[in-house]
Amino acid sequence: MSFAELVFLVLKGELPNEKQKTMVNVLLCSIGDYGFNSMVSVPGRTITSASPDSPMPGIAAGLLSLGRTYVSPQYAGELLEQSYATMKKENLSVEEIADRVVREYTDRGEAIPGLGHPLYRSDDLRAESLLKVQHELDIFGEKSEIYEAIRVRAEQEFDREISLNWPARVACIGAELDMAPFEYTGIAAIAYMPALIAHIQEEVTEGVPLRIIPPIINDYTGVPERPLPERFVKVGAK
Repeated sequence: MSFAELVFLVLKGELPNEKQKTMVNVLLCSIGDYGFNSMVSVPGRTITSASPDSPMPGIAAGLLSLGRTYVSPQYAGELLEQSYATMKKENLSVEEIADRVVREYTDRGEAIPGLGHPLYRSDDLRAESLLKVQHELDIFGEKSEIYEAIRVRAEQEFDREISLNWPARVACIGAELDMAPFEYTGIAAIAYMPALIAHIQEEVTEGVPLRIIPPIINDYTGVPERPLPERFVKVGAK
């Protein structure tokens, strides 16, 4: 049994067919490396430098950083599931549900999960690779069409190119495989583990105690500096 088959069996209680096995394997291989300054490697390395006796604290710290704005496909998946249910319930077209989603998020002033990336403006290369496999395996269905329509409608709304990012594509694939958001979010965490473990191993090998990551943001944004009232000033202080 391959690891992809094992993951699918444990999550779904059934062995995958060939398409499911291939797609899960591709997901597990789709985000296996990341640079030094990422929201996963930095906390993992920092905790490891303070606690180098075991890899577990660093692994846990890195995984805890996966969330709404970084790597986790959970929120894109929940948006997709809700949109699909509403579309079926109200007999809407893919374009109509996409228009509603974009309008609702825009009216609330919220970012739409699954859209955009700070580096991949027009195309998220990782997501495009997953999309290629989706088409090759013929598992690009109605749920995937919804997210593509949301992306197109968002481009019209904001008058710029917007990519469908990796978490959104994972959500589309997970939905087409009849997985729940929690299930394929777990697969995303597993997929990130090799890179995280490699960072932690390197941190232990380098032996840097209490590593401090150089700050990127140097501008102070707090309240203006001002003197303390005299009653708090030490007697005799100049």
